[in-house]
Amino acid sequence: MSAISANSGLASGATQPNRLGELDSQEFLGIILAELQAQDPLAPNDTSALVQQLSSVRSIESDLNMTEKLESLVADNRLASATSLVGRRVEGVDDSGQSIIGTVGAVRTRDGTPTLLLQDGSTMSLDRLVGVGEYAELLP
Repeated sequence: MSAISANSGLASGATQPNRLGELDSQEFLGIILAELQAQDPLAPNDTSALVQQLSSVRSIESDLNMTEKLESLVADNRLASATSLVGRRVEGVDDSGQSIIGTVGAVRTRDGTPTLLLQDGSTMSLDRLVGVGEYAELLP
C-alpha cells in the first residue's frame, strides 16, 4: 500500500500544515479502512506500508500510555514523600513568599501538587519545602 499523504482526507492544498500527527488511533484507522475500501481489488496496494504505519501508531500509543503511567507513579511518589512529613518540623515558603516554619499536621493535593497543612493553619506546597528537621535545627 502506498504511504498515506499527510493531507489525505484532512485538508486540501499544499499550504496546509502536516496534521497526521494530530490524529488519534481511531481516526487513523478510519483513514486506513477508507483507503482499503477504495483500492482496486485487481491491483491491490502494497500492504507493507500499511503494516509499518499501524506499527508506528501502536508504538506511539504505547509510549503515551507509558508516559501516563510514569506521571502517575511520580505523583504517587510525591504524595508518599509528603505524607512521610506528617508530624515533622519543616521550613519553607508559603504562597505569598513568606518564610514559614511549622509542624506538618496533614497533607492534601492541590492541582496535583502535594500541599503541607501545618498545625498553625498555614499551608506550603511541597515544591516550596527548603528543610526538614528537628525544632532546634530549624530555628533562625
